[in-house]
Amino acid sequence: MSDVPAGVEPLDDFDPHQLGPYTLLGRLGHGGMGTVYLGRRAAAETGAAGPATGGNSVTEPATVGPLLAIKVIRPELATVAEFRERFAREARAAQSVHNAYTAAVLDVNITGSRPYLVTEYVDGPTLSDRIRANGPLPAAQLEWLAGAVADALRAIHAAGVIHRDLKPGNILLSPFGARVIDFGIARALDTTTMATQSAIGTPAFMAPEQVLNEGVTSAVDIHAWGAVLVFAATGNAPFVGDTIPKVMRQVLEVTPDLSRLPGTLRPLAARAMAKDPAGRPTAAQLGDAVRQIHTPPPTPTAEMSTFSADRTATRAQPPVTGPPPTPRPASATAPPPAPHPATHDRPRGDTGTSTGMSEVNTHLVDRGSGSQGVPANVPDRDPGPWPRPRRRRGRALLAAGAAVVLVLAGGITAFALQDSGDGGGPSTSVSGTPSSSGTFRALGDPLTDVKDEVWWVATSPDGGVLAAASQNGTVTLWDISQPAKPRVLPSLSTGDTTGMMAVGFAPGGRTLASASRNGTVQLWDVSNPAAARRLGSPLVDAGGGAAWSVGFAPVGNLLAAGDGNGTVRVWNVSTPQAPVMAGQPFHFDGGQVWAVAFSPDGSILATAGQDGSVGLWDVSNPQGQPREIGALPVQSGVGTKAVESLAFTPDGRTLITGSIDHAVRLWDISTPSVPRLLADLRQPNQVWAVALTLDGRILATAGADRTIRFWDISDPTAPRPVGTPLTGHTDTITKLAFTPDGRTLVSGSRDKTVRLWTSG
Repeated sequence: MSDVPAGVEPLDDFDPHQLGPYTLLGRLGHGGMGTVYLGRRAAAETGAAGPATGGNSVTEPATVGPLLAIKVIRPELATVAEFRERFAREARAAQSVHNAYTAAVLDVNITGSRPYLVTEYVDGPTLSDRIRANGPLPAAQLEWLAGAVADALRAIHAAGVIHRDLKPGNILLSPFGARVIDFGIARALDTTTMATQSAIGTPAFMAPEQVLNEGVTSAVDIHAWGAVLVFAATGNAPFVGDTIPKVMRQVLEVTPDLSRLPGTLRPLAARAMAKDPAGRPTAAQLGDAVRQIHTPPPTPTAEMSTFSADRTATRAQPPVTGPPPTPRPASATAPPPAPHPATHDRPRGDTGTSTGMSEVNTHLVDRGSGSQGVPANVPDRDPGPWPRPRRRRGRALLAAGAAVVLVLAGGITAFALQDSGDGGGPSTSVSGTPSSSGTFRALGDPLTDVKDEVWWVATSPDGGVLAAASQNGTVTLWDISQPAKPRVLPSLSTGDTTGMMAVGFAPGGRTLASASRNGTVQLWDVSNPAAARRLGSPLVDAGGGAAWSVGFAPVGNLLAAGDGNGTVRVWNVSTPQAPVMAGQPFHFDGGQVWAVAFSPDGSILATAGQDGSVGLWDVSNPQGQPREIGALPVQSGVGTKAVESLAFTPDGRTLITGSIDHAVRLWDISTPSVPRLLADLRQPNQVWAVALTLDGRILATAGADRTIRFWDISDPTAPRPVGTPLTGHTDTITKLAFTPDGRTLVSGSRDKTVRLWTSG
């Protein structure tokens, strides 16, 4: 039990110790549907008990892999054949949901006497616990919560699943953001053999049609979305009463009081809680509308974003959503062309035509696709991270709770399997305004811990960790939760000395991918960056074409990597310990793949090559084969044209390319098959790096002239220079990355240093 979080109840004589391939480590809680256990998958060589036997084992097998939440169904429910079948059907449908803001459903088994469901274990308080402990959320956190839950519902509904019981107890605030749990499972109780005319849900968060036992559609989840926001803003459910019938009568007849919601969310919540389901927006529309809302983020403090004495990461939350800016006009024109002869020697050594590494936007950015959303009529402000409540070593928070499953005909009362527990201590946050001016200055001395040429830099989604890939074959990590006092952490190495060429953080910040010149692509567990570790074997073994680029989709679970042979691979990494190839590797005709980048909604992959071309690929089906849907034209002219860097704007409509031909170009890819050049910013020398602030307003560019320049691209057809160019590096700047709050810019260079720049 040494690896079991404190507060998990030990197993007793009545608890199973082994279920199929899973070893149970402790009890998380009880509910009306059954009991939730903490467990791990048993190592194959231990000879674990047979499938779903539910029997106790005398000797507990060795275990491997991450902690899991295992929900074991009550025996009396397990005997109902219709329940078992529906439970399995709904659970398998839920397995197809892949989203950064949901807890993944990993396995289901109904063959034994103890049917069970296996989900990702999420360590963190429920929203209800957070509100009980700390009170209502401030406006900024409400907006981020609204975006996270809307995006979770978007993915759930896209998989053909309806949550049916969305409530504060089914939203966990993990160290990596809000996560929606228990989607679709409540429907298993809605069986004719158990009761007739039943309504599944929690009364105060039900939609009117649920109360009336009318047809249930995804619109019930939209109503619950609004109810959750009311609770988060007030600490009370939107409908209250001293009896269940009174609560349900209010659901049917009373218009909820939304006055405590910020004005940015009030009209959306009003539409979401319309009595007529036909009047409610879809989850996609909600998500798109919330992305038009921008509130200044808190600035992480030492208390919010540090490493504790026991080396446990206690960093601030990543942004729950990354809204795009409201476009504003810009009248200034781009600077005139300023061509300048330059050489571009490179460590790759394959063709002699291009060097340097490419930019992939590894921030957790907006998931917008540019689709029409619900009008929000909100001011133009900026996003920011979700401040994490300080974790107390108390009860793990996948415990059973008090979500009432009401049967109107006088049947049963059941409870959801994940709800209440220790809410943790108070959170800390301070307000701040991210930079939108492009005015930065050097922050301290250059970081020289890398010891070799730097080819890639990336910041974690919460802005607390910086990673740099270098020519000596290592990834160097720093704690930059206090940017003025960066602290070097143990570096990562696969043992390859040919050069680590690319690195990127997954959206949740717990996983890091690295690409090496020897062809290796490796995943790392960086949930505690001070003690990071490899995750399994390399996704791509050494010996193939050099792996030049990696990038995670900002939402979902896709990872892409490009190599020196023009091959691109895409994996579904929803289970980082066992990634699955999404389709087959495909060939990019642009030659060596210097850059890969996903659109904000994760549906399009852009690949850039040494011949100056950029391919656009449909990767919206995580199980399907990527399909080419467009290509940017190679620019005319002589000389090297390799595209070294890529970045999407938060609305997904504009793709930015940085090229060796001294140009930064902005492309309208609203229709990927017909891309349109919006702007061509000529630079004094080769462009190796482009990076965008999370709000998409400020573009930073850099390259062989060792200078960082800034552009306001609020109007992508008329970018204008802003701020003061930054100098200080003594060799080519290979990579740029902003922290999510926009206050800190990181640059990596062939001068063997990393520099931090601040707008504060």
